Amino acid sequence: MSDELMYACAECGSPSVEFSPLVGGAASCKACDWSGQREGLVAIPVQRGGLVGAEQTFLAMYNDFRSIFRANAAPLTQFLVKWGFVEAVQRGRKIQVVEPKKVVRYVNAIFQGALLAVLDTREKYEKEKVSE
Repeated sequence: MSDELMYACAECGSPSVEFSPLVGGAASCKACDWSGQREGLVAIPVQRGGLVGAEQTFLAMYNDFRSIFRANAAPLTQFLVKWGFVEAVQRGRKIQVVEPKKVVRYVNAIFQGALLAVLDTREKYEKEKVSE
């Protein structure tokens, strides 16, 4: 089994990114307006022939899991505001986030951390099966 890296946008989490293979090379996201250096992308290790199977299967799982976080963006935003991770102001009856891009970055970080934890847990289960 060989480890490979899949790259995703650090702003919106989309795997639809273009980037130069050179260190410090340019990178951009097709799903949002983010652009920067390749090192600004999120690198997700993928094991070929391992737990997640083919890249297409991994991308499908990635997108399914990500949709769970999109559907729960409001409670996650409330959590981030409540605990001071993002600033919000009262505008009449509504509370408005001052920097919405910060919320997106936090939600993506939560999503990526959770997905990696799920994959790590599965890998541990697989190793336990082998050692039994």
